[in-house]
Amino acid sequence: MRVTLATIAWMVSFVSNYSHTANILPDIENEDFIKDCVRIHNKFRSEVKPTASDMLYMTWDPALAQIAKAWASNCQFSHNTRLKPPHKLHPNFTSLGENIWTGSVPIFSVSSAITNWYDEIQDYDFKTRICKKVCGHYTQRELPNLAI
Repeated sequence: MRVTLATIAWMVSFVSNYSHTANILPDIENEDFIKDCVRIHNKFRSEVKPTASDMLYMTWDPALAQIAKAWASNCQFSHNTRLKPPHKLHPNFTSLGENIWTGSVPIFSVSSAITNWYDEIQDYDFKTRICKKVCGHYTQRELPNLAI
């Protein structure tokens, strides 16, 4: 009887820890998460038509990731108020922007979040540079932050 209770207790503990682990978002230091973010952003950036004359390869900035994580921990679905002038949030960048994703944890993926931002392309007119609906995530000039 003791072995059975111990085994059941261990299984319940294992299953709850397993499901809890599966239901948390990736950390900003998770190498796979970082690689996915950079790879998917650069994939979309490389496919822009017409091609951009000043489109740079995007890299991961740990300080920006920490800023985004700190802001996301406030649980406010709004942009970081400290992104506005005097632009002293980051030591190297004077102007920052951010893209926010929201949804339930089980449906989160880097690909779906970035694809949702990219899909705003359909509302942007390249000739007039006018957006018909919402295009701020798509037209973001600075390094987008994935605030999750």
